[in-house]
Amino acid sequence: MADNYSNLLNPELSISCPFILTLTLVVEDQVKTHSEANLKYMDLEKKSKTSYAKWFPSVEKEAKEWGELRQRLGSGQSSVVSYFLNITAFCKDNNETALEVEQDILNSFRKNGFELISPRFNHMRNFLTCLPFMAGKGLFKQLKEAGVVQRAESFNVANLMPLVADNPLTPAGLLAPTYRNQLAFIDIFFRGMNNTNYNMAVCGTSGAGKTGLIQPLIRSVLDSGGFAVVFDMGDGYKSLV
Repeated sequence: MADNYSNLLNPELSISCPFILTLTLVVEDQVKTHSEANLKYMDLEKKSKTSYAKWFPSVEKEAKEWGELRQRLGSGQSSVVSYFLNITAFCKDNNETALEVEQDILNSFRKNGFELISPRFNHMRNFLTCLPFMAGKGLFKQLKEAGVVQRAESFNVANLMPLVADNPLTPAGLLAPTYRNQLAFIDIFFRGMNNTNYNMAVCGTSGAGKTGLIQPLIRSVLDSGGFAVVFDMGDGYKSLV
């Protein structure tokens, strides 16, 4: 799911503004879904053995999928889940900016095969579903009536959960957010990093920000009880004292 809103290989396919990503789901009744899967399988199995399959070749594949699903439902290995995936973005109150953000979101998800639909005149309804415990107060019923609720197996829906597990690197040190804007720290002297040496080289043109990077690293070492020796030839570290 993280690649849908922040693609590491294609940085342009990312959401560039603050947003809320929520997944609202309801596990359907196991007995009803099992009966539905049985009826669906028997209907498709019957059609796959007639001339109907010649006009619609996909019916054999559908029959096989429903047959496997009813077995998993019957054994309790899986469940059918109704879910609603929603993204609420916050940007400047400008039509042009809002359109750009909307296209960024659509393109970012489309890269991984997700076709999102922009809500028209239903922004408040979608925003309310982001709030805790609001979906159970009649909102999920409205979403069903609007036709925006999808159905899938529990395993597939679990993969849509908005969970990001970027490596935090170290528990403390220089604050350095990841590409997906998750909390991370840099401390080259942290033993958990398993560094074989602590050498580091930083290069760049004048004014590129070399000192601006090294100063916070030095400060994090000092704040953790360490010490630092600086040979300053360009007077860039005077502000560190």
